[in-house]
Amino acid sequence: LEEAYRAPKWAPVRRVAGPQLHDAYMKAGKREEAAKLTAGMIAEARKALPKGSPELAGELMQVSMNLMAAGLFAEAEPLIRESLEVHERMFRDVW
Repeated sequence: LEEAYRAPKWAPVRRVAGPQLHDAYMKAGKREEAAKLTAGMIAEARKALPKGSPELAGELMQVSMNLMAAGLFAEAEPLIRESLEVHERMFRDVW
């Protein structure tokens, strides 16, 4: 997973490997590595995707789900709120 995540940033494998690598780090008790990975994933998403876009909201939600699975609810909450704000604005009439 670490090798896959070191692929070029444009490679689709990074999007798949990042969350899996985060999960593996957490299961191995490597919380510091998981935190660095999470920060990097968020930074990459914010740099690559337009602010307030549904794509960015989806990336933030994916990262937040990994954080919640690891029991890091306080870290996940701001990402979830940001993602929900985008969805409420973009899809307010969609149920």
